Amino acid sequence: MYAVVYQVDMKPGWNQGDRDAQLDQLMETVKALPGFVRGTWTTDGTSGLSFVLVDNEAVAKELASPLGRSA
Repeated sequence: MYAVVYQVDMKPGWNQGDRDAQLDQLMETVKALPGFVRGTWTTDGTSGLSFVLVDNEAVAKELASPLGRSA
């Protein structure tokens, strides 16, 4: 198993509905990744953390690279 952790800053002025809709869309994309095992997201409204667990090293490396692209 491989874990990828992201820290993000939330856009100032985002209302909760917009933020939740974008996070739901992101979750669906991540769940479709080959080897996806589990994902957890948390936020305090200004910053957030995501933890994604996959069973494939190549997918983990791709997720961990800038913008999800291998160098």
